[in-house]
Amino acid sequence: MDPFSDSGELYQLKQQFYAAKYNDLASANLEDLIFSNEENKYRAYQLQIRSLLALGKYDEAASEIAKVSVDEPLASEFKALQAYTDFLKNGKTKLEDLETLVSSNSDNETINLLGGLYYVTLEDFDSAISLLSSSQGFENISLLVYAHLLLNKTKEAAKILSNFSQISQDNVVFTLSQSWYDLIGFDESLKSAYYFYDELSSNENTVSTKNLLCLFISNMKLLHFPEAQDVLNKIAELGDEGVKDWKTHLLINRISFEILQGNEYKELLAELKRIDPTCGYLEDLKEKNQTFDSIVEKYAV
Repeated sequence: MDPFSDSGELYQLKQQFYAAKYNDLASANLEDLIFSNEENKYRAYQLQIRSLLALGKYDEAASEIAKVSVDEPLASEFKALQAYTDFLKNGKTKLEDLETLVSSNSDNETINLLGGLYYVTLEDFDSAISLLSSSQGFENISLLVYAHLLLNKTKEAAKILSNFSQISQDNVVFTLSQSWYDLIGFDESLKSAYYFYDELSSNENTVSTKNLLCLFISNMKLLHFPEAQDVLNKIAELGDEGVKDWKTHLLINRISFEILQGNEYKELLAELKRIDPTCGYLEDLKEKNQTFDSIVEKYAV
C-alpha cells in the first residue's frame, strides 16, 4: 500500500504538513501511532522535524534528529536533515557539508528535496532546477514548479504541471502545486485557486494561516474586497502560528489591499520595515522609488 495514498497510514500526517498545520504536527506524539514498518515510522518523524523547522524551532529539530538511530539510506537522510537544520539556524549561508551530501546522494528523493530547498533559499535557482529536474519524487517536482514560478517562468511551470498531472492528478502534492500556478493567474485559473483555498479554509482539518492567506490573495485579485476583509479577520484570530515568513507575506499583501482601495498604508509599510527590513518587496520598492526620483530629476532640469 502506498503510505501517502488516501488510505495510507501516513496520509493524515502528510495532509497536516501540506495544509501547513505545523504546530499540530510538531506537537503530535508519534509514539502513540502504530506503523506497519520502520520506514513509515521514520518518514513520520521527518515530517515532524520539518514542521519544527518551519516554525523556526531549530534546537528542537536537532534534538529530535539526535534521537534517531537508523541504517542506510535513512541514516544519510537524517544526516542531510541535520545539515539543513544547521543551514537554517546559522543564517542561511552556503554550507559545504550539505552540498557534499546532496551531490553524492542526489538520487535519494529526500536528500534531493532538501538540496532543492537549500538552493531555493539561497536563490541559486539554476542549481535548484538542475538538481530537482533529476528526481521523480512528487515533492521534488512540486518544488521544481515553485522555483519556476518564483522566476516568473510560467510556461515552463505549466509544462511541468502538465507532465505531473499524468502521474499524480489526484495526489495532494499535485493539487497544491496546481493551486500555486492558478493563484498567479486571472480569470478561470484564479477562480480555481479561490475555490481550492476556500475549501481548505472551510475544513477544520486543513484551515491554517497559510491557506487563509492564499484565500485572501485570491479574493483581493478578484476584487472581492468585503470577502477579503472577512478573511483578514479570520487570519487575525489565528495569528501567524509561529511562522515569521507568513507575517511578512501578510503585510505585503495587506499593503497591496490598501493601495487597491485607495487607503493609507504607511503604518503597514513601517511595520514591514521593522519585522523584515531585508525582504525582497522592500528592496524592489526602494529601486522603483529611486528610478522614479531619477526620472523626476531628469525632467525637472
